[in-house]
This record gives sequence, structure tokens and C-alpha cells, in this order.
Amino acid sequence: MWHLPDLTLVLDSLGWAVLHSTWQGVLAAIFIWAIRVATKDSAADIRYIAGMVTMVGLLAAFIGTFLYYFGLGTSAAETTLSLFGLAEPVGITTATPGTLSPLALLLNSTNFIGATWAVCFAVLGARYLAAFRLTHKLRKTGLSDLPSAWQHRFATLARKCNVSNRTTAFISEHVSSPITFGFFKPIVLFPSWFFTGMDAEQCEAVILHELAHIRRHDY
Repeated sequence: MWHLPDLTLVLDSLGWAVLHSTWQGVLAAIFIWAIRVATKDSAADIRYIAGMVTMVGLLAAFIGTFLYYFGLGTSAAETTLSLFGLAEPVGITTATPGTLSPLALLLNSTNFIGATWAVCFAVLGARYLAAFRLTHKLRKTGLSDLPSAWQHRFATLARKCNVSNRTTAFISEHVSSPITFGFFKPIVLFPSWFFTGMDAEQCEAVILHELAHIRRHDY
């Protein structure tokens, strides 16, 4: 019969994963810094790919750390504390909190750290879902085609900027200024006044600005 995992063990494993993510994050930051320095005169695609690989690596490291400690079970604290040279596992120590070293106090708080991380993850996840619903609404409702002349000009500018031909552009009744979003299929939305409130050179400059964001993958 299938049983729910021990919540204490789950939170403890999350806490260890969060603690280890600090040094993992430092290594990732050093790697990204080195890549940016080495490729500052190269195409932005190199830095983008390096950033994506690093983020995937950090996620894999976090999940791997969690699974490692979850697999250790109740021996997780003893195994890790032995690496730090502590005499006994903090999880079963008889010392009072006032007599524990700062390191021992930290390592004895993995349940609290894991619970705090889980709450923050839930809150940020809810915000992400709300943002996803908003972008879905922007992509699907209140859209109209660009003026025919600007459809051709937008496609021409996109080719000149080496932007994917999957990039689309529309006039949206929901936006008050140009915005760009979409990972696999970028979309640029312009407010209804855009092509009538500015001259052609100004419109083209703004379009090039949005296309540059797509080319650099920094939108």
C-alpha cells in the first residue's frame, strides 16, 4: 500500500538542499562571470546559452541534493555533520540551544529552512501562475493586425535583426506601451495609438528596440 512520505524528512531534505544551493549558486555565479568576461565581444547567444545551461544545472543540483538527503532518511544529519567534524548529530544532541555552536544551530534548523523555502516557493509560484494567465490573455484577446505596410516592414526589420520568423506582432487593446514576451514564440504588442501617434522613424526605432531584446534574449 502506498504511504505519504514523512513530512519531517521532506522538509529536512529541502532544508539541506537550500543550504547546499548557496555554494552551488556561488560556483554558478563565478562560471557566468567568467563566460561574460571571455565573450564580452562575442554574440549574445553564447552568454544566453551559458545562462540557460547554468540555470538547468542549478535546478538539477537542487533536485539531486534533495533526493540524496531524502534517500539517506534519518541518517542525513549524522552523515552531513560528520563531514563538518561535529561529534554527534545535532538532530539527537542533548545540548541546550545556548550551548550549540552557530554551525550546529544552523544545521539543526533544516526543517525550519525547508518549511520557509516551501512557503516562499508557493507564494512565488502563485504569482507566476497569475502572470502566466495574464500573458495568455494578452496573447489571445483584444488583438488586431498591424497596418499592412507595417506588417511588411516589421518582417523586414526582423530578418535584418536575425530574429526568428516565429516572432509575431499585433496591436493590442490591453497595453498602453509596446511589450514583448514569449519564450518559444515571441510576440510584440503595440498599443492602438502607436502607429498614429508617432512618425515612421520613431515607430521603426521602437520596433528595432523590441527586436533587439528578442535577439539578446533579455526580455
